[in-house]
Amino acid sequence: MWLPAYACDVLAQASVGVEEIIWYSAGARLQVEPGSFASLRPGDAVLAVDYFGRSPDAAFRQFAASRPDVLWIEDRAQAMAPDAPAWGDPLLYSPRKLIGAADGGLLVSAAPLPQPDAAYDPADDASLWAPEDVRSADPDGRAAEAWFPLFQQREAAFEVDRRPISRRTLEALSRVDAGTAIRRRRANYSRLLARLTDFALWPDVRPDFAPLAFPVLIEDRDQVVGLMGARGLFCARHWSDLPCPKDGFPEAWALSARMLSIPCDQRYDEEDMERAAEALKAVARPARAF
Repeated sequence: MWLPAYACDVLAQASVGVEEIIWYSAGARLQVEPGSFASLRPGDAVLAVDYFGRSPDAAFRQFAASRPDVLWIEDRAQAMAPDAPAWGDPLLYSPRKLIGAADGGLLVSAAPLPQPDAAYDPADDASLWAPEDVRSADPDGRAAEAWFPLFQQREAAFEVDRRPISRRTLEALSRVDAGTAIRRRRANYSRLLARLTDFALWPDVRPDFAPLAFPVLIEDRDQVVGLMGARGLFCARHWSDLPCPKDGFPEAWALSARMLSIPCDQRYDEEDMERAAEALKAVARPARAF
């Protein structure tokens, strides 16, 4: 199993039982070079991520198409609407990351798939939805101290398992207006790009995809997270710790220390993006070249 060096540790956890994990570089700007797979063998599996919702570039997709003897796994956990057709089979989705559903992921494949275990009924687990229930009582998001720790506790308790998705999450999925969400994400990303070009991971990329967030590279990232939080802006660190070894992957670990994700999803409007951009410029400096 080939895994990108820049990834969350859950990918490594989910790969327990494979014969061998081989890490490969995702590149300084998260566009994978086909040259990373010089020792790829028939029967190997390669997982690659549509980072922040953006598909890998054409060179990678063409390389994947040229190797039908390899299992290509497309991780769309961050991708609501990528900017290229599917290049992998299977596809992995995470409604939790994209729309805030409490539980579950989706595995889509042309091949027959194992079904989830049915012994557990998530509807009986009131604690699963406790963060959403408390958050719904604070529609303006001004009492984060009440609900944010609950989300953190649930995140820490997640396990890789085969429990079925809850009925409540299925209902939430059925109510999503995907078209509006995609348009608002793109518009918000463009607003941030116009204001934060010097910080942007991809300063020259227009959002033909539906972005998970707006990725920036900054100095003193962990300090900036706290400073942004003090201003009521909660920005994710994708990712603060990596499962790959530090030796041999300097670009991944440099990204891990400098990457910050500015929210730009469908909950926000132009005024919110202006506030977020001004806050970042007030407390952060663009990362130096690395």
